[in-house]
Amino acid sequence: MTDNQGATNSTSKSVTVNRPPTVNAGPDETVVLGLLYTLSWSFADPDNDAPWSYTIDWGDGSSSTGTKSSQGTFTAGHTYTGILTTRTIRVTVTDSHGASGSDTKVVTLIL
Repeated sequence: MTDNQGATNSTSKSVTVNRPPTVNAGPDETVVLGLLYTLSWSFADPDNDAPWSYTIDWGDGSSSTGTKSSQGTFTAGHTYTGILTTRTIRVTVTDSHGASGSDTKVVTLIL
């Protein structure tokens, strides 16, 4: 920085970037309509910003939410009803500093 008299000064500031969690919803699957489906999902956070909140959007208007105190692989259950179709599941994980990551998978509903 230079003022109108020609004097200069400088300063620096460190910035820490909060990297988001990496989420894995798993591969696309076939799911039997009316039976309990168990989703296996995982996440890793390079900054280890615990605790983490998560939302699983099941793609049919319903969702599951919760918190995790550790990273790793987890399961959640859901029963699909209605018509034979495909649904997109979205798993979103948000760290304690507000950074979020998500992943999707498609489930094909069969009888």
